[in-house]
Amino acid sequence: MRNSPLLLALLFALALALAPAGAPRADSPEERDFRTASNAFESKLFSHAHRWFLIFVQKYPQSPRLPEAYLKMGVCSYNLEEYERARGELKAVLDRFPYSEAVLDARYWLGEVELAEGNYAKAVEYFRRVLDSPVKTEYDERATLSLAYALFRLGNPSAAAAELDRLARSRKRISDADRFDFIYGMALFDLGRYEQALARFRAVLDRSGKGPYAARSLFWLAECLYKLGRFDEALRAYYEMRRRTDDPEMLARVLYGLGWAYFKTGDFSDSLAAFRELLRFRPASPLVPVATFKIAENLYRLGDYRAAVRRFRRLLSHPDYGDSAAFYIGECLYRMKRYRAALSRLMAVPPDCGRPLRALVLRDIGLCLYELNRFGESYAAFRAMYAAALT
Repeated sequence: MRNSPLLLALLFALALALAPAGAPRADSPEERDFRTASNAFESKLFSHAHRWFLIFVQKYPQSPRLPEAYLKMGVCSYNLEEYERARGELKAVLDRFPYSEAVLDARYWLGEVELAEGNYAKAVEYFRRVLDSPVKTEYDERATLSLAYALFRLGNPSAAAAELDRLARSRKRISDADRFDFIYGMALFDLGRYEQALARFRAVLDRSGKGPYAARSLFWLAECLYKLGRFDEALRAYYEMRRRTDDPEMLARVLYGLGWAYFKTGDFSDSLAAFRELLRFRPASPLVPVATFKIAENLYRLGDYRAAVRRFRRLLSHPDYGDSAAFYIGECLYRMKRYRAALSRLMAVPPDCGRPLRALVLRDIGLCLYELNRFGESYAAFRAMYAAALT
């Protein structure tokens, strides 16, 4: 009886009856097609995987594998930087299969899509919904890191740091420690906590040295050193960063940092060279106005007043640098002993240019009037300068 064919047949029939409804057999064409697509996905052959998953959803429109197929299609599209397509495929999981286990994962990847496209507020919404769910997923740590980065990019470094603090308290070990320290370092930098930020960036460099966050950590380390007044160390870090990266925007920022660090050390020639290289390298960079100003200021410091005047004149109509440029033109003309021209330029600087600048303008007006033997007016200008400096 134990080996009765009839009994075995009955047991087999019972097993079939208890099998999940609609579940494809392991040897079915449907399951083989899904495995083919999944194998390409696991091998990071995202273009091939996407094509196979697309064939799968078209070929098996009633398959219980559809939520996972759409999810993985969206992840493929994300990795191929086809963000609009990824958005549609991932939203299909939410819209068509709202009770599927793939929903939370789809929300996480939708957050990454929005993050990649700079839609930080939308990204925050998706990541928060993932993290607020009582169901924990494999993406919880990554969602927290991405949430912190999105908050940082939204100009809220305090909230970013708070999310990272919570993550650190909740886990004994952060699996992506480099990304954690890098984002935390940027948040601390924006909060003005430069020593703590410096420690985070050093941790990234000490841990990997050549990982995906190493080069950017080196740049921010240089920025921290600059903010801390450690200009010689900052210069070394900027030069090392320049050697490591070929990203045009990052190189522009490195040249900008070099220019400022050299200026702070009083090396006006090297500062001038760095800012000039920045203008040649990235003439359309948003850093151009301040670089132009610093070129002119370096020329002034080096005593090349005529060249400085030419540079400052380019900024007279600039909303942020116009008043300072007008002052420096007057200062250069004074140094060139063109007192009347200097006085004319200085008198044109608006009185509401800001207290520190106004005091300097009044000082130079007083000096010009003195050289022109207009002593009473000179005395009045110096008194006004004194009052402006005190108020």
